[in-house]
Formats: sequence, C-alpha cells, structure tokens
Amino acid sequence: MTRKTYPHILAVNGGQVIVRPMTAVDRASMLAFARGLTEQDLLVLRDDITRDDVVDQWIADLSAERAMTLLLESDGKIVGYGTLLPNHIGWTRHMAEMTILVSAAYRNRGYGKLLTRELLLAAQDQGLEKVVLYVLADQQGSRRMLEQQGFKPEALLADWVKTRDGRHHDLVILARVLGS
Repeated sequence: MTRKTYPHILAVNGGQVIVRPMTAVDRASMLAFARGLTEQDLLVLRDDITRDDVVDQWIADLSAERAMTLLLESDGKIVGYGTLLPNHIGWTRHMAEMTILVSAAYRNRGYGKLLTRELLLAAQDQGLEKVVLYVLADQQGSRRMLEQQGFKPEALLADWVKTRDGRHHDLVILARVLGS
C-alpha cells in the first residue's frame, strides 16, 4: 500500500494523531516543539533544531524537495516528526537517510513505529531502494523498534558522535532494503 496524499488521521493506541507534511507555515510550531525537547533529546540530534537558521535551512530543503518531513500532531501541537533525506546524486542515489524523533511525553505509544512506516512508504513511492538511520549505540529502545520494522545493523562506529555536552558515543548505522 502506498500513500500519496496527506493529511492522514490515524488511530494510535486508542487515540488519534494527524500525519502531514511540514511546510514553511510550521516554522514557529517546529521551533516551539524543538525548544520543548529534553536535554537528552537535544544531545543526540545531528543539527540543533532549536536554532532559527537551522529550521530555516530545513524549510528551504523541504521547499526545494531535497527532503520530506512528516509531522505528528496531537491536540494541535507537534509531538514528533520524521524526515526522509534522499541522496539525489552519486553512488548512493538509491538511498535515503531517515530521522525520527518523538517527544518524551508521547514515546512508547507507537508513534515512532507509525512515522517509520509512513516514511518507508514515502521512500518506496520515490523509487528508493534502501533507507538508513543513525542511532546512538545506547539508544536500545529506538534500536529495538527499528529492528522490529526490518532495519538491520550495518556498522558500529566507535566514538563517532560528540554530543553537545562533550561526551563521545558509539554510533550504529541501521539500514533496511525496501521491498523486503
């Protein structure tokens, strides 16, 4: 099954959530969401999405169709997002990087799984063959959920990540071949 139109209203563990693409209109809401994240969440983000200029570049990438971000909304607020960043040129043009983040208050309810499935469908719609994610080695819950969705570890990179507080962490690259 593929999905080409949004928004969707989906049931998740007895509640409802709206899934829809992020646009420039969401700038202030995304900044509010990002600035409400826990320090632990912010430690593991590659880009500091609490910064205006980072969100502005993100929106520019969305507008130029270099990326796709799906938002999860509950009660009119962003509670999570997932981004698909295809590689448009070079030897990895058949692949995309995926990022998933759900706010702490909404975790363990199936939202991450929902975003993962939605982005995998979008990747298939775009003709992509493989999706990769980067997860800190100590993020066992996220890793377990992704492995249940068919992702497999492909590499362990020692001390690859230096978080905002200066600590080093190992990084696991997970990948899923689409159509499997």
